[in-house]
Amino acid sequence: MYYTKKLIKFLHFYFAFTKLYVSSTYVYSINVNHFPAQIGFYARTNIFIISFLKSVNFMKMFLTQVNGLFSRIYEKEQFSIEDSARLLAQAAIGEGKIYIKGFNEMEAVTLEALEGAERLKGALRLTKLDDVSDTDRVILLSRFSNDAEALALAEKLEIKGVPFISICGDVKSDGNDLSKLTEIHINTSLLKPMLPTESGERICFPTSMAALFIYHCIKLTFDEIIEEYE
Repeated sequence: MYYTKKLIKFLHFYFAFTKLYVSSTYVYSINVNHFPAQIGFYARTNIFIISFLKSVNFMKMFLTQVNGLFSRIYEKEQFSIEDSARLLAQAAIGEGKIYIKGFNEMEAVTLEALEGAERLKGALRLTKLDDVSDTDRVILLSRFSNDAEALALAEKLEIKGVPFISICGDVKSDGNDLSKLTEIHINTSLLKPMLPTESGERICFPTSMAALFIYHCIKLTFDEIIEEYE
């Protein structure tokens, strides 16, 4: 971080020294091959520097947003996280199993639980609904609470009487959604990309990061419960 600040300070000095006060849009639109060699060199250098400063700014903004997101999740969902750990522990301590089903990018949580360095005890990938009974527990993850595939599975789990946890972003809807079907619901608090761009669009939608943070919080409590029982 010290050297990064030093580099940024130097780059600002470089801009002042070369006296090339142009907007980033203008610099990017320049065909530097039309410049004399020396000016072309400075133009190319400024394109690189502007790009670097933009990337640093985006990273700082992203870090701030992610820190805020994780804090919101903890503050609003800590009791649901604890309840989820207890629900899963019921299966691990008893005769049940823990099944995980993540849709799209949320499959990252399934991989972490089954293939990560610290695996979730008793966890299996949910592939066949016939394998699941009411002694089992299910973690269901999707980007939004109104995901059609996740809802279809949730309705089948409800019919079978299988308690499950849903982890997703809450979408306000008059129809059915995961928060109305699940035993315990945890909101990722992420419904749109986090960072605004100069064009007015938004980028960076780290839903799997939010889900992984929630998963690790659940696992920490789950491991404590299992350790006390054993």
